[in-house]
Amino acid sequence: MIQEIEIDIGQLSADLVQLHQLRVKLKQDKDFMETSIKELNNTWEGAAHDEFVKGFDIDCKSIGEMLITLSQFLESLEYAKDEYSFI
Repeated sequence: MIQEIEIDIGQLSADLVQLHQLRVKLKQDKDFMETSIKELNNTWEGAAHDEFVKGFDIDCKSIGEMLITLSQFLESLEYAKDEYSFI
């Protein structure tokens, strides 16, 4: 049994542009949050501060992992686009 998939290279290219833009925006927002939290970090202390920073660090790590995964996904889509463009 032969199975086929149809790829719309134009749509894939448009999706890649949009995903790249979203990845850049996510990275910029993460960087901005980290800068803001560092500034806030110097204004208070105590148990609530420590818990907040702990939670924020966990969230930042998750966002960083998401950025890595998204970059790998984009690389795979770019490869697929290039491969299907020659068919």
